[in-house]
Amino acid sequence: MLVPRNVARGIVRFADQDSGGRYALQSVAIERKDGAARAVSTDGRAMLIARWNEDSCAAWPEGAPGSDHRAPLFDTLVPADGLKRAAASCKPNKKAQPFTANVLLDEIETAKNGHVQLIASNGTDNAIVAPVKPDGRFPAWRDCAKPVVASRDDEKLADGIVSTVDNLAVDGAFTDEYRLWLRDQLSKLSQPREFTLAVSMLEQLVGALKDIGAESATFRTNGAAESAVHAIATTDDAQVLAVMMPMVRDKTEAADIELIVG
Repeated sequence: MLVPRNVARGIVRFADQDSGGRYALQSVAIERKDGAARAVSTDGRAMLIARWNEDSCAAWPEGAPGSDHRAPLFDTLVPADGLKRAAASCKPNKKAQPFTANVLLDEIETAKNGHVQLIASNGTDNAIVAPVKPDGRFPAWRDCAKPVVASRDDEKLADGIVSTVDNLAVDGAFTDEYRLWLRDQLSKLSQPREFTLAVSMLEQLVGALKDIGAESATFRTNGAAESAVHAIATTDDAQVLAVMMPMVRDKTEAADIELIVG
């Protein structure tokens, strides 16, 4: 399986490196199903899903280590730190050597043993990263994503806040210009609904979207005030969906921001 380097860089930001217990939140779930490749990560408060078309990824050259064998159905858990190291080993040269913009997940070797085999290239040398497969299982992420995906074309989601990624936060703080712009956007929505979102969560999202290559994102909510918020972005490499749980009202801090979306 070929994983775009930018997807690998961004998706690891939502993994919980310090987690333990029965859920493998320190991992990224990677799968091929229904003809699409996906990577999912979550820290239990927010979730990031990236979907891409493997056929648009440049083929791994013949004779290089690893196999780009593609089974119709495939899934595995990849430790986030291993995927991060593999992405860092890529030195993309999309014009001369486009395959260097991808991390190769060797499905055959991964199925054989207790390690996930990841291969990255700088065009001359190849780096093999083989982290141990994590214990535990990944949460049922489709239960969270399904209501969002099913409602994307619903009339209730006709309104949304579209923001450039750079406008969201500057050095972790919301600028006065952004607040004025946001207020103007809110006045245009037909069915406003309020929710509160922690700045720290937005910082996490901004970092991930920048790594994946998104220039803008649409923020929406499809329920009452306490429903989950989601952000949608499209890049050259993938379609990205972030699902962010709202903050509890009585624990809202001054650093949080209240938005109203339709």
